[in-house]
Amino acid sequence: MKHLKYLGDDAIALLTADHQQVKCLFAEFDQLKQQGSAQDKAALVEQICSVLKVHAAIEEEIFYPAAHDALADSDLMSEALAHHAGAKELVAELEKMNPYDQLYDAKVSVLRRQIEHHVKEVEAKIFPQVLKAKLDTAALGAKMNQRKVTLIQEMGNTSDGSKSEPVRELVRANTSPDPRKNQLLASLPPAALQRWLADLEYVELRLGEVLYEAGGKLSHVYFPTTAIISLLYVMQNGESAEIAVVGNDGVVGISLFMGGDSTPSRALVQSAGGAYRLTAQLMKEEFDRGGPVLHLLLRYTQALITQMVQTAACNKHHSLDQQLCRWLLLSLDRLQGTEMVMTQALIAHMLGVPLAGATEGALKLQTAGLINYTQGRIRVLDRGGLEKRTCECYAVVKKEYDRLLPHQLAA
Repeated sequence: MKHLKYLGDDAIALLTADHQQVKCLFAEFDQLKQQGSAQDKAALVEQICSVLKVHAAIEEEIFYPAAHDALADSDLMSEALAHHAGAKELVAELEKMNPYDQLYDAKVSVLRRQIEHHVKEVEAKIFPQVLKAKLDTAALGAKMNQRKVTLIQEMGNTSDGSKSEPVRELVRANTSPDPRKNQLLASLPPAALQRWLADLEYVELRLGEVLYEAGGKLSHVYFPTTAIISLLYVMQNGESAEIAVVGNDGVVGISLFMGGDSTPSRALVQSAGGAYRLTAQLMKEEFDRGGPVLHLLLRYTQALITQMVQTAACNKHHSLDQQLCRWLLLSLDRLQGTEMVMTQALIAHMLGVPLAGATEGALKLQTAGLINYTQGRIRVLDRGGLEKRTCECYAVVKKEYDRLLPHQLAA
């Protein structure tokens, strides 16, 4: 998990988030070296190279020129540019290689070490001097973010005008963080949101990451923006089944403000993405204030309970095909776009069914032209078809959420 205080378009926050993002990508590559396919490795390296090229561009075009006069030691800028030059050479070499080359993994490791050294130097020496000089980092960050989005959108075009999958992933991952992309946070009265801004911490959540285990004490609540979290009930024998999903519609950790410090469920990242978290103490204090925030959280809790109850009924009375359609629709409602990263093993885990059952269910939907499933990614092709194929449970849950949580300020 990588994390960062929400600072709007602040330049240093934006660059630090890039540093943390590429650190996570390198960590993912280490995992792929052990168990991933060559194709997966190549896609991840393409994403790493894209992140680094965009990052270097906004630093060199905008940040470094603005920061130059603030640096007491002019050699720092020269060293930073030299780091960039070295990294660009390695990126260019990697882009010409294929993952079967003998030195491919070693080249990625060398690039990682160079980037880690550069990040350490920039964060320890350049950023403090920029802050001391009191540059307008908010205005600078807004300009950098705009340029960053433009660069990403220009990257990776294929002959038919579409973008490669690693670049599509990069576009999703680099959407500017904003707490208001979570519907609960967006519904807070301005005074309440203002109180929280300094303490809201932006985090990038990895696929399969466990936010808390059953019975464990909760230290934070999480407000997803682009991530989806599954709440799983864990049996004594270790088996589990999903009881609810939480995305940009809500908050993970309701037991904190409902009177308990722990919960019998496990919170697992179902779809990687961003979220904001707030400490348990601050959440309790805000809830105890009463008023609009309390009412908003209670309405959300009622909607979540409806989803839990309906999920239990669905799992008991409806077919696996209907359950899978319901699950896909609920997830889709909480995503930006029509695609999610999801393995068949994780689908089976969520629904509490054997892997063979999840595989068969996904193949049926693909054969019917409703989804496309390849290499751990599901893309919904026909949402209307899924809605016709599912049971009434999806509509019941959606209706209750729409009734209790209209898109307006809490009152």
